[in-house]
Amino acid sequence: MNSESDPAPTSSGRLSLTRSTTRIQLGMSMAALSCPGRPTLKDAANPDSQALSGALIRWNEGISDNVSLTEYYDPCVLSLNIPDKFQGVGLTIRLYQHLRMFRVGVITGLNVSSTTTIRFATAGEAATALRVICNPTFYSIVGAAITVGYMPKKTDEQLKAQIQDLQCLLEERVLQQEAMTRESEKKINALREELSVAHARHLEQSELYKLQLEDASKASASLCQKLEESLAAQEEQYAQKSSTLQCIIDDMKEELHDMDLNLEMRNKLVEEKDRQLMMTKETYQQECGELTSEVKRLEEALREKGLQLEILESVRDSEEQKKREVLERSESEKATKDSLVKVLHARIDELKERNKVLRGTVMDSDTRQLDLEVKLSASMADKALVEKRIKGSDSKVAALEEKLAVGINEKKLSAEVAALKSDLAQMRTKSEGRDEEFRRLRTTLDTLLQGMSTADRHRLLGRESKDSHEDGWPNKKAIQRARNCMDEFEEAQFSRKGKALTFKDIPWPVLNDLSTFGPRDITKKRVDKFFAAVETELGSNGYWELLERMYKAFREQRWEKRGLLESVSDQKLSDELESAREIVLKVVRPLWRG
Repeated sequence: MNSESDPAPTSSGRLSLTRSTTRIQLGMSMAALSCPGRPTLKDAANPDSQALSGALIRWNEGISDNVSLTEYYDPCVLSLNIPDKFQGVGLTIRLYQHLRMFRVGVITGLNVSSTTTIRFATAGEAATALRVICNPTFYSIVGAAITVGYMPKKTDEQLKAQIQDLQCLLEERVLQQEAMTRESEKKINALREELSVAHARHLEQSELYKLQLEDASKASASLCQKLEESLAAQEEQYAQKSSTLQCIIDDMKEELHDMDLNLEMRNKLVEEKDRQLMMTKETYQQECGELTSEVKRLEEALREKGLQLEILESVRDSEEQKKREVLERSESEKATKDSLVKVLHARIDELKERNKVLRGTVMDSDTRQLDLEVKLSASMADKALVEKRIKGSDSKVAALEEKLAVGINEKKLSAEVAALKSDLAQMRTKSEGRDEEFRRLRTTLDTLLQGMSTADRHRLLGRESKDSHEDGWPNKKAIQRARNCMDEFEEAQFSRKGKALTFKDIPWPVLNDLSTFGPRDITKKRVDKFFAAVETELGSNGYWELLERMYKAFREQRWEKRGLLESVSDQKLSDELESAREIVLKVVRPLWRG
């Protein structure tokens, strides 16, 4: 074996793994030349695992015949032929473990490839390892069939033959190299000729390019001169413009300085007005506090007088008489209410039947409308008279209370007070009955109008369009109507037992006469027109103030909290009012937010 591929033996017994397959195979082929029955030189020129395995098999046969071939083979080196070279490392490790288990000895050299060589310290250890590897137990442990035998030695004749082969190969390579150089010289000569032709062409083109560049340089020189002249003229113009702009900037700075002074003066005036407003606010708060204290004092005095009157009434009248009067009054009120309810139901049924015929007979509906308006005006006049009488009775009660405080005849005063109170209660009941009748007539009128078209309403009420707007209302009148209705709408209380919500009680933001309108006539276009007119008529402050009030008034939470739709008994009217409210809120919300 070559000293470069075979490491020197070491006393520690470590494995030395090197991959020098080419050198091992070459040595084996040279050894085969000097042995009878071994592979020839033709086989050694291209050594492979098949030739090596055949040599190893014949060597094993020679060993079995007890032929001494130590002069051809190395007794300290074993050669293993592995079928798959990728299993070489794993099989070598298992082989090493197996040999260590049998304590074969010290392994001084190990080469791993498809043909693996193992060098031992002595020939006896190599023979022991050969017997161990040939044992069938080793095949079961390693898991692969391995061909094993001694490694052949190299002789002088083998080396000489190898040198001759190498010289032959070298001569062949030299001849090939000379042929290649002759071909390359021919190619180089052809390339030189092509290069000379290309150089001549390049010189011609460079002369042409030189002439073109000279012409271009002359043209660029003339262009540069023209550009310099134009730049000089533009610089003069820019200088003039910059001077004028500087003058304008100076004037603007002076104007800004004057405006700053004016703003400072205005800010001072605004601060002075703020101080005055704060002072007036403080005085107003003081006056309000005094008035509230005065009102509380008067309320306490009224409570005391009411207690005194109640004591006098309790002394004068007995409990049984009061109960009888209360029962009689309740029965009479119930009877009157039942009769009024029956009459009203009858009237509502009549009005519904009339409403069915109303589209065909407009003249009859005109007369009914006039009758209803007459009744409404009469009820309003009666209500005003009743309110006047209530005010007069209130003044009489106050005078009697003053007389009671002075100490005039208690029995006479108490009788007069009781009479006045009974008159007052009757007036109030009559007024409430009139109010209830007025509200019911108003609701029936609204329901009649809701079932009609806009043209029928105009024809029924005799109102034609006279102005430039949709229903004859000027913008100012419509905006003022909405603001007044907003004030009443925010203060009024609506419920099923008390006042029910109607279409005309709501401050609808439209530029139309609501007497000819219904909930289905509220549209986004009309609401947009209303707020555009508000901005032109009232200005920015009035616009934002009314917009904020409208946004708060038409919020869903506000209506639910006040129970507005719950006060409406007609479910159809309630749904129409809710849809109209949503239309208004869809227009108002984006305007309010920005």
